[in-house]
Amino acid sequence: SFAQQQRISTPPSASASTQPQVTAPEPEEPEEERPSAVDIMDLPQTREILTMMQEEVLTYRSEQAMLKQARQKYEQAMGEIASERQKAQEQLAEERAAFEAAMREEQTKLRKEKQALQVHAKTSAQQMAKDREENAALKAELAAAKDELLESTTRSKAAAKRMQTRIDQLTQDNDALKKELQAYEERRLNAQWA
Repeated sequence: SFAQQQRISTPPSASASTQPQVTAPEPEEPEEERPSAVDIMDLPQTREILTMMQEEVLTYRSEQAMLKQARQKYEQAMGEIASERQKAQEQLAEERAAFEAAMREEQTKLRKEKQALQVHAKTSAQQMAKDREENAALKAELAAAKDELLESTTRSKAAAKRMQTRIDQLTQDNDALKKELQAYEERRLNAQWA
């Protein structure tokens, strides 16, 4: 039902009467008949709304189930990823330890080789210095031997020249003696036949 309303009109102008004018009350309208709960449920619009709500509930439940399944798969995948990451980190740590051990071994080997090369270089330098000294000594001996040989050759040539001169002189003396002997033999024979 509607409540009764009173309409109070204001004076049209300042010269009008100050007494309020009250209009007659409007007649009451009859109250409309309210539908019952059963009638509301039987309405097609209500049934359509309920059907839509049920479908939405079913859709919500299906989406919740799918979301739960997806969350489980996600958690499972994250667990597998964490496990794989742990394995990879362990494998990386093992490989790093093996690499560091190999590097230490290689560094130790290189240090030993360097020390051996330094010792060899020092020994080689000492040997080279010794060889240079021996070579210098041999060169000096060879130069001395050459000088001695040259001097000996010079002396031998001089001696040979003197010997040749002596031989020539003796040959001349021998020829002179032969001629003198031949002349003597001729004088003897001539004296004998005279």
